[in-house]
Amino acid sequence: VRDKTRDVCEKKVFFGETLAELLLPTLVSPGVDFDKPPIVTKEGFDMLYDKCNHLFRAQPGFEDESYYFHLRHLDPSHAIKLSTLQQLVNGGDIFLMANNIIKLNQIRTIQSRVNELNQGGNTMKSKYDKIQILTMSLSDFTHYPRRSTLKYLNFVYGNSLSRESKGRIATQYENSFIKRAETGDLHITHGNDNEEMLRNTLLNDMIGKYLNNIASVVSETLVAEMSEKDYLSQVALAVGGQ
Repeated sequence: VRDKTRDVCEKKVFFGETLAELLLPTLVSPGVDFDKPPIVTKEGFDMLYDKCNHLFRAQPGFEDESYYFHLRHLDPSHAIKLSTLQQLVNGGDIFLMANNIIKLNQIRTIQSRVNELNQGGNTMKSKYDKIQILTMSLSDFTHYPRRSTLKYLNFVYGNSLSRESKGRIATQYENSFIKRAETGDLHITHGNDNEEMLRNTLLNDMIGKYLNNIASVVSETLVAEMSEKDYLSQVALAVGGQ
């Protein structure tokens, strides 16, 4: 972030295609059944690039400065917008997250339908063919660091990692998180004042429209996973009671 030669608003190219060209086919038709309103369009991507360029190296005295310098010396609301835009159109992490969630949900749904058609969805083969997906929110890790780490480790490693090892790793993460929190090493969004500033800065801007669209995808996925787990728990209880 301190590299003065880095342009955080440039259109990155991957294997001959820009980030927008790679992601738009999914983000324009984000539903599992490919029928939901777009998260972002090509025009929206272009607008976000323009916004980024109006903030980065656009003010007197900032022309040759680094991204880090901008974050430190821009007006806080402008710095938050620039940081968010960089994650949307240059690093692309936010749109990539939405893209990955949508693609995984589409694949899981299509596979379930194929299994139901070909095998009735009730065979050992379909059981082992099923794609397993875990979606967790950042607030899970900030509010329940140990429990969330255990959930993640159980999903990734299953029984291949001992319960003691998982517990040790989860406790280490929780202790390190608490230590950072106590020494003030927290994210900019921590605290009610900063959260309110984020909402006022981003959600009242066109950026907020796309963030809300992405948030809807994440929320729907989290709710769906919770509902599925509740259903499976009820089935387990019913079977256990017979």
